[in-house]
Amino acid sequence: MHISHIIHSKRIVLYAVTLSMGILAMASVNSRAENNPAPNKIARLHWLEGTWRGTLGENTFEATYTSPEGGQILSISKELLPDGSAFVEFERFSMVDSFVVMTPYPGGKESVPFTMTALGDEDQQARFSNPDHDFPNDIIYTAFGRDSLHIEVTGLDDNGRRQGFTVKLKRVR
Repeated sequence: MHISHIIHSKRIVLYAVTLSMGILAMASVNSRAENNPAPNKIARLHWLEGTWRGTLGENTFEATYTSPEGGQILSISKELLPDGSAFVEFERFSMVDSFVVMTPYPGGKESVPFTMTALGDEDQQARFSNPDHDFPNDIIYTAFGRDSLHIEVTGLDDNGRRQGFTVKLKRVR
């Protein structure tokens, strides 16, 4: 056999071995991902999905939450003000490292993130906290059955007293 054929044959074997190792490595990674018992924490917030309406003080308040598909929940809320205008806020629920993080965008401007610090046993309540934020420090979403959602917004005032408000919403769709 000629030397160039031997070198060519060794290259083919080397390529085949390298390709096989790559395929095995990818299969191993996919197998670990499929067998990972850690629950998708975003998916556990599925009960937020839908359009909700209620009041905030004297104002009408409406919020819509997307499904958790794709590993994110996006929301938009609108508070109708007495002068006929609306205050709008967006929220993004996403995974950061192994934590669920909700980032609000009041008036369309990014604010500080709030990390999910508690998820109720029945997955019907989720607490998001940021103790370093001026106000609020906690935002708690609680579902009561399928058709009622309360959003409690609380924090400490300048004197260290807890203050806040609760928005009580009913499912529209």
